[in-house]
Amino acid sequence: MAHPSRSIHDALYKTLIEGLRASREQSGLRQEDVADALGMTQSMYSKIERAERRVDLLEFVLIADILSTEPSRLLKQILGDTEISPRRRSRTKRKR
Repeated sequence: MAHPSRSIHDALYKTLIEGLRASREQSGLRQEDVADALGMTQSMYSKIERAERRVDLLEFVLIADILSTEPSRLLKQILGDTEISPRRRSRTKRKR
């Protein structure tokens, strides 16, 4: 069984990025403000919001902090009831 793609072109990822942008705008922050707080250029942060560069977990946690929220709350706010199908792991035990 093939696993669903989780690239920057994935619909779920695009939903996440659109939510990050909307949250930043609702907070009244500019891309430059967030970029400065992350220690990157505005151009580099812009690539995240345009889904040209993947945001990593630590950056997501820092962005949540910059937006004055908890990462889990921000994720829930953005994705809401979006269905996420996790990868299925084999239930067989590995031999040691």
